[in-house]
Amino acid sequence: YFKKYYQKNKDQIRKQQSSYYRKNRSIIRRRQKSYYDAQMSLLKDIPDFDIFDKKNKIYSNTNISPPHHIGKNGNAKQSLISNGAYVGGKVFNSIISNDAYIGDNTTINNSLVLPGAVVLDNTYLDYAIVCENVKVKKNSYIEGTIDNIELISN
Repeated sequence: YFKKYYQKNKDQIRKQQSSYYRKNRSIIRRRQKSYYDAQMSLLKDIPDFDIFDKKNKIYSNTNISPPHHIGKNGNAKQSLISNGAYVGGKVFNSIISNDAYIGDNTTINNSLVLPGAVVLDNTYLDYAIVCENVKVKKNSYIEGTIDNIELISN
């Protein structure tokens, strides 16, 4: 029965599926953008939610990691670098989460690198979210825009 129904109505079904996927992709993009905006708001000089405000303490349960390390050629400006992270390249206006690795001669701008992510040498990222435990290959060039954040996942 289903096979006959599908054959008879396949154009209409495909149109509905296409519409469904377009709508869902749009919802995911909006959520991705709002997640990105919420995280990046922490980098303002006076953030909407001040994580350094001593009156409103934040209690969290994180892995015990060594302090972050910025290598001899590393550089970070207007960024948050979490425990256990290594920065061997240049980081600007970005958030590098715990236990992330940023390789040598790598440039990361306007991006989020989530826990355990590895960004290998000679890579360029701009307006990107690198998901948890994802490895970005050497010599990668990934550039999004403020309206179209690139999501790097497995």
